[in-house]
Amino acid sequence: MASYGGSDANAFSRYADQHGWVRGEARGWTWLIASHTDVLSFISGIMQDAIDLYPGLTGVQLDDHFAQPSEFGYLQGTMKAAAETVLKEVTQGLVSLSPSPIDYSRDSNNVDWEDWYKSDIGFFEYVPQLYYDNYNSFSAELTKTINLVGKDWLLTGIRVNGSGSPTPWAEVVKMMDRCVTEKIAYSIWYSEGVLDTYPTQFQNYW
Repeated sequence: MASYGGSDANAFSRYADQHGWVRGEARGWTWLIASHTDVLSFISGIMQDAIDLYPGLTGVQLDDHFAQPSEFGYLQGTMKAAAETVLKEVTQGLVSLSPSPIDYSRDSNNVDWEDWYKSDIGFFEYVPQLYYDNYNSFSAELTKTINLVGKDWLLTGIRVNGSGSPTPWAEVVKMMDRCVTEKIAYSIWYSEGVLDTYPTQFQNYW
């Protein structure tokens, strides 16, 4: 992904367009070509620079924008090859993946991370974004995910803030409790939820 908006939205997207890195626009975003060698070298180079230049940083993460929307066709093989290339080129440090839920990721983003997980292509953890504003939806997706891939390298993302109203605190508690029961670590999306929305509640819970 190069930018939100057209390929002239910022300096990087203009640079990418000028160098033939842009695949096209979909869902309001401008997307890079996942099979382009220079694109993959650029991504892995940024990640390696972060690890090399910031002592104490042990890992970096790709998120759900490491993708090729289905509007561009069936590109699951392309995305797997792209992931393998980036993992090979980041020679120091750990690389995490935070994708969309399994079905959406595979069918809409061409990222079949269930396959990547089972074939162990090299990510040290998977943190699917189970960003629901209610416990029942979260729990159902978590159960499905565990049944499909197990828990060896699995964490989960919990939504507090995002588009729309914050997730009610009581629902957040149930989500965290479920993760504790499953012995799965979790990540809160995003910092505003911890620092501004529910600071006292999180402090008391933890």
